Amino acid sequence: MHPSCGRQLALLATVCALVLLACAPSPAGSVDPATGERRNAASRGDTASGGATDQAPAPAASTAAPGAAVAPLHKVRIAYVAQTTNMGVIDLARQTGMFERYGVDAELMMIRNPLSVAALLNGEVDFNFTGAHPIITANLEGADTVLVACGLSTPTWHIFGSPSLASTQDLKGARVATGRRGSDLYSVFQLALPRWGLSAEDVTTIQIDSETQRVVAVQNDAADATVTSVPANILALRAGLRPITSMAELGIHWPASCLATTRRFVAEQPRALKGVLQGYMAVIQWMREHREQALEMLARFTESTDRALVEEAYETTMKYQQAVPYPSPEGVQTILGTLAAENASALSPERFIEDRALRELDASGFVRSLAP
Repeated sequence: MHPSCGRQLALLATVCALVLLACAPSPAGSVDPATGERRNAASRGDTASGGATDQAPAPAASTAAPGAAVAPLHKVRIAYVAQTTNMGVIDLARQTGMFERYGVDAELMMIRNPLSVAALLNGEVDFNFTGAHPIITANLEGADTVLVACGLSTPTWHIFGSPSLASTQDLKGARVATGRRGSDLYSVFQLALPRWGLSAEDVTTIQIDSETQRVVAVQNDAADATVTSVPANILALRAGLRPITSMAELGIHWPASCLATTRRFVAEQPRALKGVLQGYMAVIQWMREHREQALEMLARFTESTDRALVEEAYETTMKYQQAVPYPSPEGVQTILGTLAAENASALSPERFIEDRALRELDASGFVRSLAP
């Protein structure tokens, strides 16, 4: 081959390579230089199963140059403690791509308490999505567990009774089915009694774990009333029990739907923590704006075919969900007051709360930016 032909072929190959590079699609994920947020397929509305494309709000078009470096996702493992609607919020953050939108690759797994806390302490998971009670207890026992966010700050439970009971005053001398001693349900019921002008000696508590079995106990005259969580209150209504009161109206501070981690993780993985918090808050706003899709996802998560139950739990979650999910110092103090640990009630709630990342997001306007 003549030397000039070789040079021409080499030049032609270089030109072709440059054309192919210019026409190649941009990477699936890119970083918005204005916000530092990761944009990817999930943030455009794609789901893991390839579902409807309107399941997550689309971001503005990325201005990153083709071929620009993509920040790696922070891998985190999050344990949730029950397959219930309020726990499903964290799964929706995954399904809608909200975690990936803010730079997090989240692996979720259901691990019930107390194994959930043990998994956190052993480093098997990075976060627990749970109530505040077990996180506080672990801290008192020497762990570095802390609350970084709590979506709910008040108990949303109900009291239902037999048709003969008309008010909380009728609970005096009654047999009331609650959760087991040490459970949130049991503890909050004990806190509620004085607010109704009653004492623990005025009622007989029957400790039953199962929501359904507590309702059945009233039906079978094994109890006169029961404490029900949402959406089991719908089951109680269907069973013919009489609604007596909602404990949400009592003003008891009791944190729930909490994200918890360790102080070590907070110190070592601040960007991952920020992304998890952003994804959690963003999905709450998404749920408000996409009610039907949220209900469908929650039904799949809970494996429920009862639309009314899922709707009741959804409405309650949306009603009481805090716009900025600060862990409540008053709520932590309330829990400390119920614990048998020596001097627990004298401890500062700040020992159990690490909300600096949340406060920084709040101050930056992130929460306001989520509003439609």
